[in-house]
Amino acid sequence: GNVDTRHLTAGTTLWLPVWCEGALFSCGDPHAMQGDGEVCVAALECDMTARLRFTVEPRTIPGPCFSTAGALTPSVEGAGHQGTMGIGPDLMQGAKLAVRSMVAWIESEHGLDPEDAYMLCSLTGDLKIFELVDAGIWNVGMTLPHSVFTT
Repeated sequence: GNVDTRHLTAGTTLWLPVWCEGALFSCGDPHAMQGDGEVCVAALECDMTARLRFTVEPRTIPGPCFSTAGALTPSVEGAGHQGTMGIGPDLMQGAKLAVRSMVAWIESEHGLDPEDAYMLCSLTGDLKIFELVDAGIWNVGMTLPHSVFTT
């Protein structure tokens, strides 16, 4: 399947379950940058060269997992983030509301066209589950670092 995640960087170990005898591996679709969520089905596509090493481990895992030595989100000292929330009983609707709210904020505060704001959300925004403890109500958030805008 398509494992688009910005966290699979140099030095990362990725474990993939193998569910059929004689399974093969292929890779492609490299991204120079992508926010968590890749909200508008696009990231910054690029050419890339990869060096991969494979081992087969006799264990069972329910789905893909990874280990990386670096921070998941690079620190941007003092720049801060803008955040929006989509709260409701449906996870997908909450995600859509959080993204739409961020697009509206970017349009209002920075004058970008809706399409450009949407693409910026996909490239540098992070879609996260902020809360799930309230049974049946999700809080899905989108954050965007202020540093993506010049002053």
